[in-house]
Amino acid sequence: MPALAEGFYFSRYSKTIQCGVCKTPWEHAVEVKPCGHVFCASCVANASVCPTCNAPIARVVAPTKALLDLVNEVLVCCDYCDWADARPAAARHMC
Repeated sequence: MPALAEGFYFSRYSKTIQCGVCKTPWEHAVEVKPCGHVFCASCVANASVCPTCNAPIARVVAPTKALLDLVNEVLVCCDYCDWADARPAAARHMC
C-alpha cells in the first residue's frame, strides 16, 4: 500500500481522490472496469474483484486526466518545517 515517509502528511484533500483500500490520495491511480471505481495500482494489483462493490474486475485502465489532475494538486507537507509540494517532490525534500 502506498504510504508517505515518516515526517510527512497530506494537506486537506477531497475524499473523491481517496483510495478505498489504503485511505490516502491515489498513487499511480487505476480504474477498474466495468464498475469504474479508482484505486492505487498497488492496492488492487492482485485483486479479482473490486474492493468497493465486489464486482469482478474485467480489466484495469488509466483514469481520466481530470481525475489525475485532481490528485496531482494534493500537497504533501513536512512535519518539521513549512515545506509543501506535490508527492514526488517529498522524496527530495530535506530540512
